Amino acid sequence: MTNEEFERVVLEALTAGNHPTLAILREQVASAAIVKREVTDTGFFVYYDVPPSARRITPRQLDLGDLQVVIEGAETPADAVVHIKDGAIDSLECYVYEGDWPDEPTITGALYYGTETFDGIGPELFAARNIDDAFEE
Repeated sequence: MTNEEFERVVLEALTAGNHPTLAILREQVASAAIVKREVTDTGFFVYYDVPPSARRITPRQLDLGDLQVVIEGAETPADAVVHIKDGAIDSLECYVYEGDWPDEPTITGALYYGTETFDGIGPELFAARNIDDAFEE
């Protein structure tokens, strides 16, 4: 899997769910342009530009990071976080705690905090997510 494919799948997982705020974030993803990628030894950042016409979410500032991804050959699972600024997706951050980020990450498992580990990222994982607490005012 290329890093770009990994980014797409992880962003899909971070915006999955029935909460109305997640639906707005998915709309933003569909219209966002990637403006920059930064790769580090332990992970990466992807920065986005969401058009001003796209709907914004409340809360206006949020770090949505309840996803861990098990990557073949990595010493630790990777944490994944989508950063929201001014109500729009600003960046995606993924990183491992120990060791190096693989050149071509292969997902062998994934979990949301509080769920079991699933074989990959897909409908079974999405159905297990309980995200409502993240959006309580």
